[in-house]
Amino acid sequence: MELPVTRTRNQPFSTRSVERRLFRSRKPSAFFAAPCLIAALVSGCSRDATPTHEPGLATQPETEGQSSTATATSPASGPAQLDIQLVLKTYQAGQTDEAVRLLLVLTEPDAPPERLRLYDLSEEQFVKLVDWQAKRDEMVARFRELGHLTREIERRAAAAGDFATAERLYLAIRRLGVASTGPANTKFADAFGHSLVRRADAALAGLKERNPSSGAPPTTRSAASR
Repeated sequence: MELPVTRTRNQPFSTRSVERRLFRSRKPSAFFAAPCLIAALVSGCSRDATPTHEPGLATQPETEGQSSTATATSPASGPAQLDIQLVLKTYQAGQTDEAVRLLLVLTEPDAPPERLRLYDLSEEQFVKLVDWQAKRDEMVARFRELGHLTREIERRAAAAGDFATAERLYLAIRRLGVASTGPANTKFADAFGHSLVRRADAALAGLKERNPSSGAPPTTRSAASR
């Protein structure tokens, strides 16, 4: 099912128009039938994009399906289990540098991939939720915020003065995307993850073309990027 998107000439794509169509739906499956929404959340090409730090998101109570390995109530409250929830809370608190640092730690090659998932929720579980519409709204808001963070990382990678730093930042985005793909995730998370992988792969390929002396082999495409 393809959802039509109406826009006038030279008018930027708006996520809000797509969200309004989706939110009127009474079927969970319709929510995942809009690849344009996924692209907008990842690329940020929206005229009426939500501010980077949305009021209230950082204090939303944890609900069914949300990853719950973080033990701290705030980034400054003491030792905590490092996961994507803690990274996002740190970012929402305005501590962007620390959030980027934590994400780089979290996306090291030996880090558990489950800690990079925003939700411990499969598609099968999602469609059985009684309050799936509330969960849908929450997911869009949280993935939008995660999209803001990944775009900030992309910006830093593009501005990096050396190959190694830029590569590490792009690889962090790629690993974040890979962790969100597969049957353990909802279709929405899977599509979001694939979008991140494609963007990271394209950026890595361009980076290596511009730095042929880096000695880095060409990026190998995984199933997540196809």
